[in-house]
Amino acid sequence: MNMMKYIKKMERAEKVAGVNNAFKPGALAGEELARFYYDKTMESRTGDKYKSPIQDIMDECQELSATANSFLLMGHWGCGKSTELNEMSGKLKEQGYHIYTVDCKRDLDMFNLAHSDLLILMGEALIKIADEIGCSLDKDMESKITGFWNTTIEKINTDTRSDELSVEAGVKAKTPVLMPVLRLFARLQADLKFNVEKRKVHREVIVNRSSDWLLVLNSIADKITEKSEYKQPIIIFEDLDKIDCEVVWRIFSNYSSTLTGASFPTIYTFPIALSYDPKFTALGGYFRTKILPMIKQKTVDGEPYEDGVKVVTEIVKKRAKLELFEPDALDKMIRKTGGSLRDLFSVISEAATRARRRESEVITVEDADAALESHKTSIVKLIDRKRHLDLLLKVHKGNQQFPEEGKEALLEMLQANAVLAYNGKGRYSLHPLVADFLKEQGLIDDKL
Repeated sequence: MNMMKYIKKMERAEKVAGVNNAFKPGALAGEELARFYYDKTMESRTGDKYKSPIQDIMDECQELSATANSFLLMGHWGCGKSTELNEMSGKLKEQGYHIYTVDCKRDLDMFNLAHSDLLILMGEALIKIADEIGCSLDKDMESKITGFWNTTIEKINTDTRSDELSVEAGVKAKTPVLMPVLRLFARLQADLKFNVEKRKVHREVIVNRSSDWLLVLNSIADKITEKSEYKQPIIIFEDLDKIDCEVVWRIFSNYSSTLTGASFPTIYTFPIALSYDPKFTALGGYFRTKILPMIKQKTVDGEPYEDGVKVVTEIVKKRAKLELFEPDALDKMIRKTGGSLRDLFSVISEAATRARRRESEVITVEDADAALESHKTSIVKLIDRKRHLDLLLKVHKGNQQFPEEGKEALLEMLQANAVLAYNGKGRYSLHPLVADFLKEQGLIDDKL
């Protein structure tokens, strides 16, 4: 059964009843991207309308002779990374580039991740691009791919053959000669996500023969590049920034040379918290590192940044009639979520639910306050008074130096969005709701 047809299409909200659908979580893509994307956020993010980390990546992906093809894109959850990457992908596709986005949360076991998993899915992505554009591989290349995995597949107990057949049954190919390879990767991908014993065997092969596998990947990419008038394939790994920082750090610090061994552009989302660790600079020798900052809501001096508020208002306007909000209600929700679009959309949805249950056609300040209070609770419950409080007070006072002691606390608070990064220049400040919480606790008493 195709469940997609039962998912309600996103529409601009003309009534309060439509607000939840208009502000549903997730990145904009496809038709929704064309209808709801707002393209004038960069100046409020970076402080310079001509500066854009996304445009930087896009430009470098188009340089066939680029010396470094691997990127780490960082940004807080909900800052708009995925939407910006989708917008970039659309522009590159219009120019004839072929892009495949790996949804790591969907395709991998995010609680048990290894660098070899990324290399295997890199191969699947390339084969799917080849299939999409009708790029047949020669027999020698197909033999190299299947031969690479013959040994590991033979090691796996044959009593699981029925499971493999069910996985392979769902595979379709536009280029029939690629069907055996597509089936092979479907099996590998299923094993990585669901089968602990099988993935151990697959990972062992990559660990022992990573250089050989990279040669195979680069050969496939070369075929695609030739077929595409010398435009290289591009692979994006989404949602890596949503897994535990220690796991991500172990993968990228220990296997940087392997993960940057591809000859074609590869973009990895990466936890922004790790960019504040002094050890992060070592990754700069392997990866091009880019940060997508939050949409700024305050100046460095802590004064309101009205241009940032206007930008976020325009984003909301794309999705809903502004008349559905009391002016003060929308303004308050924008300012109190600190430029985090994910937080703002969550608060708007909760406020709309409350207004709908009151049978109101307008979201009031009272609705906004209730939703903000609920969201504040969800953030502050991640704060450990002993571990995080001193750090949060230092951040509030404007301390921009990375702490020698308690750096783990800062990384945790950045990962939790309790501390937000702005401008891409190492400046960070408290989430406005966390600042409110500290004020309520009598720990700060100045004007917020």
